[in-house]
Amino acid sequence: MRVLFGWRKKAFVGVTIAAVLVAVASFGGCGSFSLPPPPTQEQLAVLKNTRFDATVGVEDYTYPVYSERLLVDLRSTGLFKSVEPLGKLRNPDLVVRVEKPIHGTAVIPFWTVITLGVVPTTVEEEHGYVFSIRSPAHPESSVLVDSVFRGPSTLGWAAFFLNFSSNRTSTNPEQSPQFRERLAISVSSRAPEISQLLSPN
Repeated sequence: MRVLFGWRKKAFVGVTIAAVLVAVASFGGCGSFSLPPPPTQEQLAVLKNTRFDATVGVEDYTYPVYSERLLVDLRSTGLFKSVEPLGKLRNPDLVVRVEKPIHGTAVIPFWTVITLGVVPTTVEEEHGYVFSIRSPAHPESSVLVDSVFRGPSTLGWAAFFLNFSSNRTSTNPEQSPQFRERLAISVSSRAPEISQLLSPN
């Protein structure tokens, strides 16, 4: 009887632990990533009043994934009349070029793996874009847009608790609405200079 009770107790504990692990994993227990800082009311006001009546051609970068992602995200901002690969536009009003590739930090979470997530791994990472905008009519002039933010990324079960914060996410931050909003705000903050590129003089 005592053996049977011990078996049931172990089974109950095992099922409980498994249920907890599944729940934690479902709520982003494996990873926690920083989102961009929230915009100010002034930034949102500028963004609301910014639109460019311009077609944009995005140059192919050495590593195409960077220019392809930038093209998609610039298009999603709705700030321009159209955003296409440069080779598909005959006379674009503006040309965009990736100036610096931004990517995550390569790290092997050794202790996190060994301890099954109990010991977290945290690294500081950059997300975003650094690119230039120029007019084909005035290639000597360009506007640099820096839409990069930095923040810690954490792997392990500690991520479950971190993800309760509104400034964190369990998914790729570069696929979040906040990320695209930051890109739009970064572009709109340079609106006077970009408008100058579109000036006929």
